[in-house]
Amino acid sequence: MNRIKELKEGLGLKTVDLSKVLKCGHSRISMYESGERSPTIKYAHYIVKKFNDLGLKACFEDVFPSPHAANDESNTPDAA
Repeated sequence: MNRIKELKEGLGLKTVDLSKVLKCGHSRISMYESGERSPTIKYAHYIVKKFNDLGLKACFEDVFPSPHAANDESNTPDAA
């Protein structure tokens, strides 16, 4: 899942505002936010760039976290 909705709201934007910045339909933004659709890698990088243009200091992983990051226990040391 991505953090588009959370970051958009943190900037005080509505879906229609972000759709104007990204030059796309507001329904596309809604589908990205809900996970119904996923942007291409190229468009995902464009979204990150536009968030940064709006003043957010974010990298790709801030907007599109790895789906395995939260569940990946391979990086945690064993308790034994």
